[in-house]
Amino acid sequence: MTVNHFIEPYDQVNEQDLWDDLITEAISIHGDEFRYIPRHLGNYDQLFGQDDSSIYNAAYAIEMQVVNTYGFTGDKDFYSKFGHQVRDELVLAVSRNRWTEIIGDNENQSVPNEGDLVYSHRYKKLFVIKYVDPRESFYQHGALYTWELTCEVFEVSGEDIE
Repeated sequence: MTVNHFIEPYDQVNEQDLWDDLITEAISIHGDEFRYIPRHLGNYDQLFGQDDSSIYNAAYAIEMQVVNTYGFTGDKDFYSKFGHQVRDELVLAVSRNRWTEIIGDNENQSVPNEGDLVYSHRYKKLFVIKYVDPRESFYQHGALYTWELTCEVFEVSGEDIE
């Protein structure tokens, strides 16, 4: 069977807008409200490429959907000679359209950044974004509708959090 050449889903902007609206609505129905906390660099070291005093002074409420519904992934609890570490991972999906409406306009950020924080009231935990997958949905109907955020439990180490 060959591909139907009478329907071109990749060129239909109206269909893409419909898919975007449906995905945004599905995340708002099945997701939770999270607080996105962007990181501002306080003392960035050009040589080592790190910041030892990040500042977190704003929070934005946005709905995200938990992708891995079987529980936290990652290394779970890790015991070593340096002590006990909790390495719970959480994968979240956020709508690109809602992101631009809420955070993109306020913070002039076009994408979520690694190092920013996400707070979950349901889990009572603060997570740090470790990886942002920009092409999670692989161009369904010719566009990208979500970002997939891989987050890990945040360990406070001298950051200013207001």
